[in-house]
Amino acid sequence: MAGNSGQINGSADILQKDLLPKLPVPNLHSTLEKYLSLMKTVLTSQQYSRTKYLVAEFGKSGGVGEKAQEYVIKQFDLKDNWSYDWWLEDMYMKIRLGLPINSNPGGLFPTQTFKNQTQHLQYAAKLLCGILDFKAKVDNGLLIPERASHSNKGQLLCMDQWYRFLSSFREPGVGQDIQRQDVCPRADGNNVIVACRNRYFKLNCGPIGTVPSIKQIFECLNEIVDTVLDEPCEAPPIGILSSADRDQWAKARLRLLEDPVNQASIKDIETSCMLLCLDKQTLPSENSFDDDIGDVACLEHVLHGQGSKRNSGNRWFDVTFQLIVAENGTNGFNYQHSICEGMAVVDFCEHALVYEERVDNVTSLNKQKLAKPKQLEWNVSTVTLDDIQVATQQMDGLIADVQLSVLNVDTFGREFPKKHKMSPDSFIQLALQLTHYKIHGTLVSTYESASVRRFRYGRVDVIRGNSPAALEFVRAMVGEWQTTDEDKYALMKDAILWQSNYMKECIQGYGIDLHILGLREACKGLNIPLPGLFTDDSYRLFNNFALSTSQVGTKNMTAVCYGAVVPEGYGVCYNPRPSSFYAVVTSFRRCLDTDSTMFANSLEASLLQMQGLCERCDITEVPNHQL
Repeated sequence: MAGNSGQINGSADILQKDLLPKLPVPNLHSTLEKYLSLMKTVLTSQQYSRTKYLVAEFGKSGGVGEKAQEYVIKQFDLKDNWSYDWWLEDMYMKIRLGLPINSNPGGLFPTQTFKNQTQHLQYAAKLLCGILDFKAKVDNGLLIPERASHSNKGQLLCMDQWYRFLSSFREPGVGQDIQRQDVCPRADGNNVIVACRNRYFKLNCGPIGTVPSIKQIFECLNEIVDTVLDEPCEAPPIGILSSADRDQWAKARLRLLEDPVNQASIKDIETSCMLLCLDKQTLPSENSFDDDIGDVACLEHVLHGQGSKRNSGNRWFDVTFQLIVAENGTNGFNYQHSICEGMAVVDFCEHALVYEERVDNVTSLNKQKLAKPKQLEWNVSTVTLDDIQVATQQMDGLIADVQLSVLNVDTFGREFPKKHKMSPDSFIQLALQLTHYKIHGTLVSTYESASVRRFRYGRVDVIRGNSPAALEFVRAMVGEWQTTDEDKYALMKDAILWQSNYMKECIQGYGIDLHILGLREACKGLNIPLPGLFTDDSYRLFNNFALSTSQVGTKNMTAVCYGAVVPEGYGVCYNPRPSSFYAVVTSFRRCLDTDSTMFANSLEASLLQMQGLCERCDITEVPNHQL
């Protein structure tokens, strides 16, 4: 596992090994009890009875469960993080779906207005220098470790993701991908690949730990764009190959590597620290009711590029970070999720958005003249053209399938739940449960990432919102039985408290998802046939996240978005601001039962219903400093 054994920045490596505890292994029977409790809300009574039997068989004294638990505990003793390898492979490396929409999130910055090419490229240069400035802080060992802000305040948090962010790469493989780390040789400096109209240029931005001037980068970008505009025809979209399903892309990449020219170009891309995508203009969205270039169109642009005839080929989706700046002012990023969570990405981007060049900067400006940008060359065979056609059809079909909707509420924000002694995130998660139940009449397995950065190389476990308490609340809210506002309010408080408590358990290392995955993999490691617990349809439903959610709080950015993770599901990424609420909802048109716009509208109604319930039943407001 890269995180367990790979060397990162020296100070960070000391931080991981010496100052952070290992992720604990939860108690077997505690995990199985929680599993049953959560599965009861999404199974029929007949399914639940069978699941209860399978859990009892797995957990019985001297049974397979105890042997698997012992195996997991041995991994705890052997590794810095017993779950990381298993989690990384299961969550990312073995998934065969293409990266855009299915895995890579998009992030949107405030839209700019450019009058000409100069303004476009000056802004792109400023953003790039801002990203490199934060990278220099990391490279020079100046990154201040973060500490927990709640639940054992002050506890040190793992910063490994920040150190890996711009030095890693996801290599496609047949059957399973490979996560490459430390791919950027320090002696080579900061190499950035600039993509413009499907052409790629290698831009050396100076030594590691330094930052070029905005003027230097602007001059290089101007030279690149002028070169591209002088070309008689547009280049074939080589980059769209990286959007295909992983096995297909892995095979196409191997065919490309047979040619030494292509091999050199791929090496330059795969050893760069990031991509800068200079894009064509954004088109109006088919998911919007007007012809304006609004948030929906801009979010689609950063999420998938709006198709092969626009910008989807002006990408390389395996690269961890792609900074996107379009001619009309749309700007943001697309990032490869297996390397890190959104927190690290947001830190880099928030810094870039407010970056101002200073001569007294702690990371000294690079005053050396930058090398001339080098255009990457390709020998495109007829076989590769066929590969491009297949990838293009896949990408355009997937884009047409995605329905994206935006919810922007200015009558509700995170301060409101706080005044009623409720966690804002738990409040929103309960509103999501209510919304799904109102539309579909059921709860479903719900994913919300829970950071486990309190532990060595910690990434995430799963906070599951589909609790028994949530089910009681939503059934009361839709009128399945006659009840008073006071009863509904009491049920809401119970459900929010359950959610908040389970979140605390997860971030302290006692969630169930990592543990159950570890028990499954332990059976494989022991060469034990998979027990019925893992082969039954209930386990499939356990992992079938029809509601995939994430809170990504930002200050200067507009939003983050991603696709639903199952065909019949929703993806909901939300940002609760102090007095407003912003969410992006996605679903797939292939499923006739889901509709992003309906879900977004119903979510607004759910938030306002719950807000009204609080206002009618609780007149007590608590000062924020007490929460």
